[in-house]
Amino acid sequence: MLRVMVGLSAGETGRALGLSSANVRTLQHRALRRLRGWVGVGEL
Repeated sequence: MLRVMVGLSAGETGRALGLSSANVRTLQHRALRRLRGWVGVGEL
């Protein structure tokens, strides 16, 4: 959640975590989809 909470770019987050920016975007998408399911919100 570095991208959302701190405002880092996908590239900056990837460098901090040792991941590619594409992987960061994919993981963020999956995490937000899961969060929406838990909260029961269609659009978060």
